[in-house]
Amino acid sequence: MVKVSYEQKPYRKMIMQTFGQIVLLAHQIELQQVKQF
Repeated sequence: MVKVSYEQKPYRKMIMQTFGQIVLLAHQIELQQVKQF
């Protein structure tokens, strides 16, 4: 998710997690990809 949406609309994160999704910020995903290399 984009940071602004993540912070302004926290209910979206809760709804997604209810259905089993893992919600990460976009920059967290990039950091994880860098750490894999």
